[in-house]
Amino acid sequence: MRHLFKTCLLFYCLLWGMSAQAELVIEVTQGNDQAVSMAVSPFSWTGGKVLPEDPAAIIDNDLKLSGLFKALPRTSMLSFPASEPEVYYRDWRLLGASYLITGQVTLRDRAYTMNYQLYDVVRGKRIAKGGI
Repeated sequence: MRHLFKTCLLFYCLLWGMSAQAELVIEVTQGNDQAVSMAVSPFSWTGGKVLPEDPAAIIDNDLKLSGLFKALPRTSMLSFPASEPEVYYRDWRLLGASYLITGQVTLRDRAYTMNYQLYDVVRGKRIAKGGI
């Protein structure tokens, strides 16, 4: 009888443990108090219907959420350049941006392509470009 009692007690404890809810606790132990200032200009659209997604806003949010960058709000921007000739580095330096991202979205043959450029505002030059 005693053996049956221990077996039932063990079985009950196992069932109770399986039904217990786990609590997720995330503890942030490190941070970045010197986030890099970044500006993401709204991308220009050509060739068709504008999509409901805003690629510049997506990039902006991803950079902010990384914790490594602080984004310049669009309401603070003096202009919305889409290409290098439209970038006035002096204006972006005055706003405190270290880097600037611009881009273009194009619809061609029912397919969207996106090109982007990354500028080093402090040095006053484009440092990267690409497309997808």
